[in-house]
Amino acid sequence: MRSKAPLMMMEQIIMLLVFALAAVLCLQAFVLSQDISQQSISRDRAVIEAQNAAEAMKSGREDTYFEEMKARIDDNGGVIAYDADWNPVDPSDESASFLLTLSYTDNGQDYLCTADIAVSTSDGEELFELKAARQEQEVEDRE
Repeated sequence: MRSKAPLMMMEQIIMLLVFALAAVLCLQAFVLSQDISQQSISRDRAVIEAQNAAEAMKSGREDTYFEEMKARIDDNGGVIAYDADWNPVDPSDESASFLLTLSYTDNGQDYLCTADIAVSTSDGEELFELKAARQEQEVEDRE
């Protein structure tokens, strides 16, 4: 009568390999979910920062807002730089991880100021973009 020990050993090795394969797949899923979660957090914060800049622009106080955020704004627009924790930093700082760009656009209409506001990573991946507009002066009704 032959011993069944080699067969049992082979079964255990196969079960161990199947378990190891399942563990590797689960580990990959956890790593991927962490990356997706971080991207989602960055996008959520990008939306908030873009909305804040749009509200400042719509109220006509973008100069003050950009000054508070350690950035400058001119007739063409401005850039706010953020570090990895979304704290404003100097745009020339190498620790900048995110950039908010406000660019004034010409819409061809009098008394209407429009701008594109975009938030991107420092390597150029766009996270969020929106358009904002404000009326420059009171427009009289013409009858």
